[in-house]
Amino acid sequence: MGSVLPPPDIEELRVWELADASNLRIMRASLFEAVTGQVMAAQFTLGGVADRMVLVATELATNALVTGVPPVTVRLCRCGPDFVLDVADRHHRAPPGFDDTGEPGSGRLWLRLAQRFSAEVGWYVRGSGRHVWARFHADDDHREVA
Repeated sequence: MGSVLPPPDIEELRVWELADASNLRIMRASLFEAVTGQVMAAQFTLGGVADRMVLVATELATNALVTGVPPVTVRLCRCGPDFVLDVADRHHRAPPGFDDTGEPGSGRLWLRLAQRFSAEVGWYVRGSGRHVWARFHADDDHREVA
């Protein structure tokens, strides 16, 4: 997977700065509420697009915290009717590690989940650092998750 910029004309809705993994719980709940207007349930279901976005945001942010240079920035954006998550760390030189082998324990669960649960995934490097983004169709709440 080569460098791909996110869709043009995205509008930033919310931003979270994560210094470490202790900030993930707050980001998840706040992201869910920003997308749905509701408080996230205690039991996670993967039933709707907001659930899938929370899962992917958590995986991308965790990967950035572990392999990148914190702090990590998670941005929730809109692109027309779609949502875009953009997760950045401060690593300026290397693209995110991609392992297409699919081997268990390869450490790339974040990528496989992002590809499975979103409509599109890409990455790019800019002055602020390394970004991985995922696009979600807002009307995709009833998509079957296989």
